[in-house]
Amino acid sequence: MRYLNRVFLVVAFIGLLSGLSFKAWSTDRSPDKNNAASSAKVAAKRGEQAKEKELATQQSEEEQASS
Repeated sequence: MRYLNRVFLVVAFIGLLSGLSFKAWSTDRSPDKNNAASSAKVAAKRGEQAKEKELATQQSEEEQASS
């Protein structure tokens, strides 16, 4: 019974270490790159939306001026 208890403790300890190391590895995979990529996408989308909004206001101003 003591043997099984030791085996269980060793397996649990190894599992804990591997879980912690995987967590550290997955969070340390340069989050700056991921954030930079998503920030660039968001900035591009905002730029497109701003251009569309500006174009829409220009068109509405032209329509008001022509009428």
